[in-house]
Amino acid sequence: MNTLTPKFRLEVERLIKELKPGDFIDAEEKRLAEDLHALPLGISLWSYGFLTSDGEVIQTEWEPNEISRTKHIQTVTCAIVVAARRFPQLEAFIPAEPKDSIACPACQGTKLWATNVVTGEPARCVICAGLGWHYNSDNVNE
Repeated sequence: MNTLTPKFRLEVERLIKELKPGDFIDAEEKRLAEDLHALPLGISLWSYGFLTSDGEVIQTEWEPNEISRTKHIQTVTCAIVVAARRFPQLEAFIPAEPKDSIACPACQGTKLWATNVVTGEPARCVICAGLGWHYNSDNVNE
């Protein structure tokens, strides 16, 4: 399934245009989202994450001007899953598990990995974003 449809692009563009100051984690995330024209995904230990309407995942490192960009299908799929937690309108664009997928090597398909440090409950796998699967790299065109 091609998730990056015109409908996906339009929805991400709409979400970007409708962002309000209170929608951001902090002023830096707001500044970066505006500069990159991208939807904020959140912050990890070392970077801010963003998703563009053309399906590019951008991560900004702590050092100024350190930016990584990718359109790798697994990374984009995980970014959509993460984005949907913050923007539920994107849930419709999370692809179904492909027939030839493989179990996530980190969580072994359980969708869970380690413990949520805030709640003490099992946490979603950070490698597959809680999908429990990865695309079969032998059959993926990047």
